[in-house]
Formats: sequence, C-alpha cells, structure tokens
Amino acid sequence: LVEVGHTVSALVHEISEPLTAIGNYANACRHLTTTEDREKVHAALEFIVDQSNRTREIVHRIRDYVGKGDVQM
Repeated sequence: LVEVGHTVSALVHEISEPLTAIGNYANACRHLTTTEDREKVHAALEFIVDQSNRTREIVHRIRDYVGKGDVQM
C-alpha cells in the first residue's frame, strides 16, 4: 500500500503541474483581453493548448500502464 501511495502521489504531481499552468495562463488571457494585445493572448492560448496536450499524454500513459497485464489474485 505504501508503494501505491507513492505512485498516486507522483501521478497527482505530474497532472497538477500542467493543470496549474493552464489555469494561470487562462487567467492571464482574461486579463490580456482587456488590453487588446492579441499577440500575447495568442501566445498564452498556445501555451494552454500545449499544456492540455501534455496532460492528455500523461493520462494516456497512465491508462496504458495500468491496463497492461492480467491481475492475479
């Protein structure tokens, strides 16, 4: 159970980093829309897309790892 706890903790950390970045850049976009600086908004949106793709890849790797092999009791 200790190993499971360490694994879950690592997974939560791996997923929370890009999700935090997405939230931060989304808030920046909200602020930047008031300044009408479209280049900065576009750059922040690109970062959001990159981080969401990173999160999706992490989830797929976890799913592939967990789905491998038969469980034996």
